[in-house]
Amino acid sequence: MKLNAPTILAVVGFCTLALGLLCSNFIFPKLGQYLIDKETALQEGNKAFESWKKIPFPFKFKIYFFNVTNADDVQTGSSPIFKEIGPYIYDEFREREILSINEENDTIRYTQRKTYFFNEEESGCRSDTDIVTIINTAVVGIANKINKIAPMALTMINDALPFLYPGIQNIFTTDSVRNILFDGLKMSCDSEETEMICDSLSSKRPHTIRMADNNRDYLVSLFYHLNGTEDGPYEIGRGFKNTVKGKVVSFKENSMLEQWGGDSCNTIKGTDLTVNPNLGDPPKDVEFFASDFCRSFVASFDKEMDHLGLRTYTFKSENLFVNKENCFCGKESADHEELPLCTPAGTMDITPCTGSSVVISQPHFLNAGKSLLKFARGLTPNKNKHGTFIAMEPKTGLALIVKSRFQMNIFLQRYEAVDLLSNVSEGVFPFIWLEEGAEVPAEIIEEIRNNFSKLKIFDVLKYILIVVGIILMGFSVILAMIKDKVFCFITNKNSVSVNKNDQLGKFDVYSHLKMNNASLVNPWENNVARHGWKISE
Repeated sequence: MKLNAPTILAVVGFCTLALGLLCSNFIFPKLGQYLIDKETALQEGNKAFESWKKIPFPFKFKIYFFNVTNADDVQTGSSPIFKEIGPYIYDEFREREILSINEENDTIRYTQRKTYFFNEEESGCRSDTDIVTIINTAVVGIANKINKIAPMALTMINDALPFLYPGIQNIFTTDSVRNILFDGLKMSCDSEETEMICDSLSSKRPHTIRMADNNRDYLVSLFYHLNGTEDGPYEIGRGFKNTVKGKVVSFKENSMLEQWGGDSCNTIKGTDLTVNPNLGDPPKDVEFFASDFCRSFVASFDKEMDHLGLRTYTFKSENLFVNKENCFCGKESADHEELPLCTPAGTMDITPCTGSSVVISQPHFLNAGKSLLKFARGLTPNKNKHGTFIAMEPKTGLALIVKSRFQMNIFLQRYEAVDLLSNVSEGVFPFIWLEEGAEVPAEIIEEIRNNFSKLKIFDVLKYILIVVGIILMGFSVILAMIKDKVFCFITNKNSVSVNKNDQLGKFDVYSHLKMNNASLVNPWENNVARHGWKISE
């Protein structure tokens, strides 16, 4: 069958339009995402990989102290009153050392090192030499641990305290920010009364206690163990084959944790938030693994927003410490003898993870039990200031803003056998809260925007294809109408018209009959004459 021009034009137009729609909804989005994934892949030699190995900007480690304003009253049973002091801001630099790359498993093994430097400028009028008063976590922590494993030994703790801390008057520490956080507070071990405690610390001690330079005494600090030390090894997916980019596959050579009482709590989920897969639409919840607490957390999708010209999805965590299966507590067994009993709603005892008697929560007991605020006076939870917040660019999975916020507390309990603890008020006692996170600098976001603008060529091409397809199909319809003389409205001049009122008619057949067959004309003329018609030729 021979195709004419309108048909050919219609077929070409339809194919062009179909191609444009196919590219718009499938081909170009897939191609664009492929180029983005290639640019952000954890592949040796590319810019994203090198930036991931040594992050080119510092994270911010912000620390707020709960300064106790009525220390003497707490000793005699009153509830503590707190005044928040801070933030004391530290620059946190992260660097990773690659141990191996497994092409077959599509994973990378590495260790991570964090280094902290006090940022005087951003801390404003606050200095790391400022003096604050917080609860002595070492004294209370040791008493809690001894009470759990050998309550009868509490009297030995009572006798040892004046030698561990010469001049101690109460259960509080009044010292500089620098000493409390990093340099350490001295725990003396130069007497016979401290021998039992110091010997036990030499074999097994929390991360927060380290040996002093004299190899006899100990220093207690909250974060010295994090500064400049290697963490890991981690193993994460590269996302090339059968793994999810950035997902933590194993930690310290184990694919499951061992601290908790069930698989649900021991399962490692999510990323460390520095490298993430691209987000779906609508996005799913974001899971992230916090090695400091030996568990994973979940942040739920909140809303879409614009951040410095980039479309961004935000995530918040309203119920960070939901423990539906209670496997973080209360399931004591031979394998998990140190599992704590369930803590109040909105809190979690991380003793099995850190070895220290620390209970974590959201700052100011956000989304926690109301009874906690009745004990700890002066706290005012605010979901915007104290909630965990994450903002991510959906195509790259890049976390543009991360604000991970946690509070550190300790159980303050009354022990008759310990003089300093015999009359204290009892409750979950906060001493600091911290925010760890970062905001990607504007110049890096500008670079991302520029890279995205290069992909707009796909938008131009798809619209060209769609518009050209519609135009070609339109022309094919017009050509078909012209060919079929749909636009022809001219009347034939050789015609006879009949009008009974003015007796005028035009017959286009009359002239033809007169010229070609006279025998037929005569009867016709007679009929015309009889009716009085006029004939116009």
